[in-house]
Amino acid sequence: MFRAGLKLLLWCFLWQGMVLAAGDLLYAADDFETEDSSPESSSSQTLRNLKFMEPPREIDGVFANEEDSVFARLTEQMPLRFNRSYLRPVIRTTGYDVPPVPPAPMPEEPGFATVEPRQILSDSTSQLVPVPSYIEPVAPDHCDTCDPVFGGVIKQNCAHEVSNWSPLVRYFGLGHDPDPNCGSDIGIGHERVMFAPFEIEASQPTNFLMLRWDSGYGLQTPDRAEYFWSMPGRGPALSPTYPNSLNYTELRFINEVGSQVFSVQTEIPLRLLQPDVGGSSSGIGDMKVATKARLVNGKRWQITQIMRTYIPIGSAQNGMGTGHVSLEPGALVRYEVRSDTYIHTQVKYWIPIAADVGFASNVLTTGVGVSHVLYETNNFAIIPSVEFVNYGSLSGQKTVNGINVYAGGENAYNIVTGARFVIGPKADLGLFELGVSNTTGVGVDRYVDNLLRVDFKFIF
Repeated sequence: MFRAGLKLLLWCFLWQGMVLAAGDLLYAADDFETEDSSPESSSSQTLRNLKFMEPPREIDGVFANEEDSVFARLTEQMPLRFNRSYLRPVIRTTGYDVPPVPPAPMPEEPGFATVEPRQILSDSTSQLVPVPSYIEPVAPDHCDTCDPVFGGVIKQNCAHEVSNWSPLVRYFGLGHDPDPNCGSDIGIGHERVMFAPFEIEASQPTNFLMLRWDSGYGLQTPDRAEYFWSMPGRGPALSPTYPNSLNYTELRFINEVGSQVFSVQTEIPLRLLQPDVGGSSSGIGDMKVATKARLVNGKRWQITQIMRTYIPIGSAQNGMGTGHVSLEPGALVRYEVRSDTYIHTQVKYWIPIAADVGFASNVLTTGVGVSHVLYETNNFAIIPSVEFVNYGSLSGQKTVNGINVYAGGENAYNIVTGARFVIGPKADLGLFELGVSNTTGVGVDRYVDNLLRVDFKFIF
């Protein structure tokens, strides 16, 4: 088999050599006829050659007998997109000297410059031979390779405009669109910018495995509307050491698996509580199962329906859970401002099932945020985000200094700032992403004073 293939390859080379040799003989015969003929016959022969010549050969015009010098002089000024293999046969066929083609003028504005068509006059035949116009790409002046990441100041990738750079404008994605003429491909940040928010959930169903570490400080009235833990009695017992606030740490194992239009997400937390009074406790928290179904996927807009179920597997008396089932339907919406900037919104409605009617309450969660690619390459990206989230108790109660107080109408406003660092390429566990965020509570009825969050995420 190997010998047969080798023989076939040798025959192909031999056949190609024979074709090239025959072509050289034909060109040599044309040169001989041109040299022996009179000027009149030479002129008529040239006109016939120009008439019946293939379009590329006719377009490229007439050249001098000194074909090597003319060939070198012309090819220096030709755009690379023209096939230079057509030049030498035309030189041998026509044999008339012409002035060199002047270089194309540079455009005043960056972009693509169009050179006007030119004509070349043959001295012997007075034949006008058109030279085609062409489009020559010109790189804009504002392109920057931007290779260093921490070279004093973090720069944009070459896919972004770097002139008149402003940190505030770049942070909120209000600059100009990426210039495709810079010659740089879109980096890995464009693939992950739509998943950058921390508190607002991503609208696109996806596949990932994440370890989330939350450290909250100053969680106010943890039994408010039975959202964090249950009321006294079902939850931690009411005593002189019943806390008004606490610090807590949660380690959450989150997994989402699905397709581009539907996914299922599970979450199991481990909780450690440190109340302002009394002893600390720890254990497994309530399990959460959620489904995402993408409803609208337009050019700019994407709308997804989410349905989360809280399953009470944690100990309510130790403050590990609420002690009842809860449902949380909602809608996730995102809008693409440009390819590297997205606006995210969410509306979710938490409904306690089989909870205390007077103490528990429905909770409306709303939020809006923006994410933007600050820096990116093919294997690394920095994606900051800013979010504004509100938790509103529609009714219910809370315990303050051992007394039940009405909590209806209270709104807990949170400002979330963070950044995600995407590190590629994909390995066995997928693409790795590190996220760090800080949540600050605002207002008298704030939910938490401060929350530090760290995400270790593997996307597959």
